[in-house]
Amino acid sequence: MIDITKYTPVYTKDWYVKWVSSVFLIIAQALTSVGGLEPFNLMFFWCGLVGWLLVGYWWNDRALLFINSVGLFINTSGIMKWYWGA
Repeated sequence: MIDITKYTPVYTKDWYVKWVSSVFLIIAQALTSVGGLEPFNLMFFWCGLVGWLLVGYWWNDRALLFINSVGLFINTSGIMKWYWGA
């Protein structure tokens, strides 16, 4: 049997932010797969990335900080392109 031991606390601010951000990212992926719902998918991605960036900061996790910073830069570029046609 696989042992699944919980190491992170529940119902803390980071717990709420990581779960809400994860839901936002799943919604963004669903909107992207449907297609034609821009910029709503981009906005959901942006919120999810900001949330996970915050969690990475709270946890002092450089991998989370790096991947979500890069994702946020790319996503913000996409939002600007959508709005300004750049």
